[in-house]
Amino acid sequence: MSTTEVHATQAWVLLNVAPVTVTAENDNSLSTYASPGNGCTDTLIDPQLADQLNLEGTLQQIGIKTIRKSKELIESQRVLFTRSPVDGCRRDIEANEAYVLQHLNQSGQILPETVDVSEYPHLKDLTFPDVNIKRVSIIIGKNVPVAH
Repeated sequence: MSTTEVHATQAWVLLNVAPVTVTAENDNSLSTYASPGNGCTDTLIDPQLADQLNLEGTLQQIGIKTIRKSKELIESQRVLFTRSPVDGCRRDIEANEAYVLQHLNQSGQILPETVDVSEYPHLKDLTFPDVNIKRVSIIIGKNVPVAH
């Protein structure tokens, strides 16, 4: 008879964010982090970022469904904006349909400011641009496939 032993270790996905500049139709802009919303169908934006940009949109009821809850209807503001890389080396991507949503719950994201790249030899040559808002403020949904 043989036995098998399994050891589980904590694994982190490092730097699963992109520094982006978000520009509103009124030309207000700020830089922050965006994260691909694996499994998220719509693009979501943090209300503090929307307020700072003076984003305006229409109120509508949207359905939110999570792993733990059945569909919940909430009122959200539908907005549009353009996001571009902070370094400006790629093209702008319009978010024609994004929803302002409280509590994006991206606490598991590892931001560049919190990663000691000296611990990861394969990351040692990376440099990260500075952003205005040092948290994930946008979740990029599957409704913007070019951003994925």
